Amino acid sequence: MKKKLLLSLFLFLIFFNNVFGEVFRLKDFRQILTHLQQATNVYERSDSLNTYYFSRISSLPKTGSIDEITPHSIQTTIGLSSFLCEKMIIKDLNLAPEKRWAHQVIDFNLAPSEGLLLNRRIELIKNYSQLFWLRDPDAEETKILDSFIQDLMASYPDDSKSLLQILTATCVSFAASFDSQLAI
Repeated sequence: MKKKLLLSLFLFLIFFNNVFGEVFRLKDFRQILTHLQQATNVYERSDSLNTYYFSRISSLPKTGSIDEITPHSIQTTIGLSSFLCEKMIIKDLNLAPEKRWAHQVIDFNLAPSEGLLLNRRIELIKNYSQLFWLRDPDAEETKILDSFIQDLMASYPDDSKSLLQILTATCVSFAASFDSQLAI
């Protein structure tokens, strides 16, 4: 499933580049890490992050050209996103709601069925899109992303540990998205 998705995305991007390649630029290998750190407010450079980043740096776009997207660059971006999203969520978990970076409306002690009610999901979608896409989501994106979160909720047990996994998966979907990787 994962390989099919990556292959489909790769083929789409090849087509996309042939049609729109001169119009769009991606963040390069430096900009990707900087953008993800700014979006998550996680600036610590741990040994594990450095090891991961520098061992895979050659798979990230060098100049920001659309044709530099490969399955390896997508996997690397997902890995960096996962690492930084998890750190951001853990940081927010330990702060009072008003001091949190992205999860002000989330009660980390609740199960997803209570902690991710519709209004909280919509606020989470808005927060993540502003952080990673630098814009608000439109109505269609909000609808699709809300459906995605509901699917995640249905696939995990209804406990507070699952809430963290759902938040991480949702965060990574924003952080590693094409919108997040576009150079502005």
